[in-house]
Amino acid sequence: MVVGIITGAWGLNGHVKVQPDTDFPDRFEPDATLYLRSRPIKVRSSRPAKGSYVVKLDSASNRTEAEALRGQFLTLPQADLQELPEGHYYHFDLLDMAVYTDEGEHLGRIKEVLSTRGNDVYVVERDGSSDLLVPAISRVVREVDVEGQRMTVRLLEGLR
Repeated sequence: MVVGIITGAWGLNGHVKVQPDTDFPDRFEPDATLYLRSRPIKVRSSRPAKGSYVVKLDSASNRTEAEALRGQFLTLPQADLQELPEGHYYHFDLLDMAVYTDEGEHLGRIKEVLSTRGNDVYVVERDGSSDLLVPAISRVVREVDVEGQRMTVRLLEGLR
């Protein structure tokens, strides 16, 4: 599971700029273990910086080494993920999930999750038709069965 992407070097001592892709900022706290190219690395220090983080990893000791990490993903194994509250889901749990109406009509499969200010939006890929945008709100999403890979929705007027 991706928790951030290294966007470049910062300073001369091996710090990197990280664009987070997680709702849990503690992933970047000192002594946290992350994975880079499937290998464990330790966070030595970090601080927020204009929507991103400046992070010192034990895998880079100078600017050249830090710059070589540009574009790399910081990840965690699925087993290390925090349990989410009832009704909340990791995006990867929803991707490729089958979507049905509460009347049993198959709408398609979730191909993408868009994060917006108000709520997520599920992009449902439909056969022979344009994608359907389904807002992730309780009035629309009636049931999510992660194990069964099935979502049931009630389409409000105008959503088709």
